[in-house]
Amino acid sequence: MKTLLHKGGAQDLNVYTVGFKGGPGKGLLGYATFPSSYEVNKTDDGVVIQYATLPGGTYADYNEGKTLTHELGHWLGLYHTFQGDSCSGDGDYVDDTPPEETPTAGCPKNKDTCPGGGVDPIHNFMDYSYDSCIYEASFFAVLCLPFLTPLQFTPGQVERIKQQIGVYRGIELPD
Repeated sequence: MKTLLHKGGAQDLNVYTVGFKGGPGKGLLGYATFPSSYEVNKTDDGVVIQYATLPGGTYADYNEGKTLTHELGHWLGLYHTFQGDSCSGDGDYVDDTPPEETPTAGCPKNKDTCPGGGVDPIHNFMDYSYDSCIYEASFFAVLCLPFLTPLQFTPGQVERIKQQIGVYRGIELPD
């Protein structure tokens, strides 16, 4: 599908909406390529999401459009906040996201899988919380309206995005 439909280059976001096997509520919400993989397979570049995760869709608990923002985060170079499933190590390579051992299910209060590092970032777009749990401004506000706070990409995540897309996508964003 992507080979036939893909348009543009490294700077161009291609978004594909699909109905994954099993249908809404049966697993996969979406996936994306990372900036560093563009040169390896240019026509595979982009974001794929389950159509039922768009606002008003039928995918229970994930139908406010946050899946697209999450997958866009990957396309821009962000990992999951629970990357590596460990309380030690590099995790998501972002210093200001607290360590998180496991992905979030639902919207639990005071989830803390790695004591000492702060409560888990359940409101962050790069976790797996329900859409209703990720209630702050969208990704586009991070880039276009930086005066809006609080945002659920951290300043460190925004810096990583700038670095990743600068190196791999040739996109320079202002400071």
